[in-house]
Amino acid sequence: MAFHGLMLLRDEADVVTQTLEHLLEWIDTLHIFDTGSTDETWDMVQDAARRDKRIVPLREPQVYSDSMRSQMFHRTRGHAER
Repeated sequence: MAFHGLMLLRDEADVVTQTLEHLLEWIDTLHIFDTGSTDETWDMVQDAARRDKRIVPLREPQVYSDSMRSQMFHRTRGHAER
């Protein structure tokens, strides 16, 4: 069984490195959706993705809404097994 993570973030530069380090201890794939960070978050995510191919970054600036979680799932569901 593989573990796939979905992460929605914006302006999390103060915690993103520590969070990624923790998640990469056990996760198989981590899809990160940046919704338009204005700090260093996006650069930090891209750097982490260059170092670890399990990180799949995507940036789409938009205002947060609850429907974003379902959008993330539908974009990544092809990576999962039944």
